[in-house]
Order: sequence, then C-alpha cells, then structure tokens
Amino acid sequence: MKPPTLTIKPSHGAATFASPKLGVNVTLSNNALLYVATGLALKPAGFTIVNINENLSHYQQERLWNNELGIKSQWFNDRFKLNVAGFYYDIDNYQLKRNSWKT
Repeated sequence: MKPPTLTIKPSHGAATFASPKLGVNVTLSNNALLYVATGLALKPAGFTIVNINENLSHYQQERLWNNELGIKSQWFNDRFKLNVAGFYYDIDNYQLKRNSWKT
C-alpha cells in the first residue's frame, strides 16, 4: 500500500495559497486497485468593474471540496482494462466567468 500524498501548489498570482490533496490506494489483488482521494481548492475573492451595481462588484472566495472514489482493474493478461470512478464536488460561492463586452 502506498502512503497518502499531500500536494501543495502555490498560485502564480499576487496571492499564494495551499491546495491540499490527500489520496489512498489499496491493492486488492494483482488485477485490481481501489483508490480514494479528497482535496480542497480555493479561488481568491476579488473585485470587478464590469458590474454597474456597486453591491455586485465584489465577489467572495470560491471554495471547492472534491472527492473521488474508484477502482482500476485489468484482465486477460492486461489485454482488457476496466476503470470506474465516481466524483462528488461541494462548491461554495461559485465564480462564474462571463464577458459583457458587445462586439
């Protein structure tokens, strides 16, 4: 069994933040691997000049908590592979990117 992993990636903007991810792999047999992973991702809060309404010009930090569960298997001397995964995302303060420029 592989040890859990922790990934920290700095952003390339003015703000720096951690985006941790934790995953565990369990080998069920020579042909099957079960895995589970969870992570947290953040988009910083900000300000936009596109909205005329002053109350809508500031937006809050987006927070994404992502979870994944899956199995990877191989059969018939590695001639057939079957991978199945399920995902669940919990998003708070989703930031929608849109352009309001008329062309």
